[in-house]
Amino acid sequence: SSAGFAAVSQDLTGSTCGSSGGNTGGGNTGGGTIDAQQELQTTCLSCHGDKSHKVSCNNKKWLEHVKKNRVSQEVFDAVSQYLTGNTCN
Repeated sequence: SSAGFAAVSQDLTGSTCGSSGGNTGGGNTGGGTIDAQQELQTTCLSCHGDKSHKVSCNNKKWLEHVKKNRVSQEVFDAVSQYLTGNTCN
């Protein structure tokens, strides 16, 4: 479940991995603005090695991040836009 994922993420990484709209470690830079580059360095890399080269709007595993509540829609959109030029919606 997304609640279970957030709890484990918080315990292992000190962050809910974007499940609350931004990384609790500083990725949400006030006013609800997501800093995609910061999210890549914190949220993404806290769970994965650098796989940014695999991010694509056609990559099923990438799309599952938001479909299966692995990250918030805001983080997904920001990182997608940053890496692909598209929010993949």
